[in-house]
Amino acid sequence: MQFLLSFQVYLKNKKLFRYSKSTSSGNFKSHMDTKHPDLVQDNTPASKSNKELSSYFASFVKPTCSSRKKRKLSDEDVAVDAYLMIARDNLPLQTVGNEGLNTFLCKYTTLEQSESSGGFKTVLPSRRTVTRAGEKVYSELKSLLKSLLKEDRHLGAAATFDIWTDRYAKSAYCGITYHFIDDDFYLKRVLLDASKFGDRHTAENIGVYVEGIMTEYGCDSKIKMYVTDAASNNKKWGNDQEKPRMNCDAHSLHHLITTDSVKKVKDLHEVVKKAKKIVYALTWRKKDLEEVGILATVAEVTEEMELDEQFGTGDLTLVFDSPQSVSFATTLKQECPTRWTSLWSLLTSVLKNMDSIKVVLDKMDRFDLMLSKTEIAMLKEYLRFLDDFKRSTMEMQGDNYVTLSTAVLVREELYLAIQDKEGDSAILKQVKKLMRGKWDTRLPSLLIHYITSILDPSLKDLRSLEDYLKKVRIPNS
Repeated sequence: MQFLLSFQVYLKNKKLFRYSKSTSSGNFKSHMDTKHPDLVQDNTPASKSNKELSSYFASFVKPTCSSRKKRKLSDEDVAVDAYLMIARDNLPLQTVGNEGLNTFLCKYTTLEQSESSGGFKTVLPSRRTVTRAGEKVYSELKSLLKSLLKEDRHLGAAATFDIWTDRYAKSAYCGITYHFIDDDFYLKRVLLDASKFGDRHTAENIGVYVEGIMTEYGCDSKIKMYVTDAASNNKKWGNDQEKPRMNCDAHSLHHLITTDSVKKVKDLHEVVKKAKKIVYALTWRKKDLEEVGILATVAEVTEEMELDEQFGTGDLTLVFDSPQSVSFATTLKQECPTRWTSLWSLLTSVLKNMDSIKVVLDKMDRFDLMLSKTEIAMLKEYLRFLDDFKRSTMEMQGDNYVTLSTAVLVREELYLAIQDKEGDSAILKQVKKLMRGKWDTRLPSLLIHYITSILDPSLKDLRSLEDYLKKVRIPNS
């Protein structure tokens, strides 16, 4: 959610000394420019680093045919532009050596052509040249980013970091992101580093890594809060180094749903595992699923046409020339172990495609994977229960808006969701009981949650805020 936090107009000797605009201020600025041009005076200096950072991409972001023809490009210029294209579109480096792309460019570009190692005409530099250009681009952009962050005048910032392990390659990587609000009160984020983490994941090694990155970019003194997962090494690092640190609520919800509840309810866990086995067994059966879906829809439409012809209802709205023109929800979703929402997507996709899945499993003689009516009903009830958690998770993991102020509201709503209700099955009651037992551990009430909620006018009538303020006395600091 983007919103206007402030609209500043500074008056000095009847002059507009500074005008800082944000979204939706265009009408006011146009009025001042047209009706009162003598009063407008903008003395806000543009950031030199920001100009340089923007100009670095200028030739890449807005290329035109005329400018390309008039501008003489060196091999280095072409290599840099090619690398920026690859980085922006997330393409493999080998793209520059692809015959199809080079044949297309040779036909429509005025750049000098040469013979490639593959025996075809090319206008792009080799992969090795582009790789060297990438090293130059990285070095220059890193220097510009350092100067930009060191000159930045924002009062405070936050940082998030996490260590991820590639189990296949047996390698660990650590990424750290810097979050701040700019002069126009927009939330910004910058990835400072994402590199291989070869040391043991101890609190000491984490501290060396984080301190090194923050010192390099001159950001350490500006950090007001570090947000991490609840791993013991992260907690120890925060305590030992006396760093302000808090758990990521979205990550805590993941453990509350998976580790603390579903894995401990035997019957539900077995059904979930069965659904995962179904997806795994049908990984290479997409064509069969599509064919079954098409046949089922053709039969359904044929039946509707017969009823329409017999009774003249005239309600038939689905018309197609061929089965290929109809789309079906035949995609079975895979699970990501670190994202509980992917489990929700997996179970939802299985239930939506259950009719097709039954036909394909029957053809495969995999009757052991057939879900019974009781198991289907169990999954449907569980997914309905998780709807509130999914909505809250998606809101809390937003990148372009502040979410800390909503923590108290989300906690209050979800706590109501885990209370027993009339009609709940014994399985769901067991899930809710386990969640309530771990609630305060996973989602503790912190002072910073309530302070940020108090500063949010939309939450002024939240009952839990009033109750909390009666119990504690907020320090002046």
